[in-house]
Amino acid sequence: MICLQAKEVASNNGLAEDMFAASGTWVKRFLHRHKMALRTRIRQGQTTPADPQESAVQFRELVLRTMIEKQCTRLFNADQTGKFLFFVHAVKKNVLCANSN
Repeated sequence: MICLQAKEVASNNGLAEDMFAASGTWVKRFLHRHKMALRTRIRQGQTTPADPQESAVQFRELVLRTMIEKQCTRLFNADQTGKFLFFVHAVKKNVLCANSN
């Protein structure tokens, strides 16, 4: 998109198409020169809670309660850490186990 806009500006200012190519190197230097980036690092929505340990405990309790209500027998961890979690629900006992695969 930047290349197309740059070529249009060049054309409007009387430069022939073969005199200005708006190459990838030109775009890179242009962005650097004007302190611009196509992607900007942000932490939107990633604020740490006041007490992260308490939040973790509350989340664990919520998961256990939900699993008991829904009568789930297995819980799979779907993040990218490579851990496999499973839940065993016995008659009077709840056990949350974590195994690395």
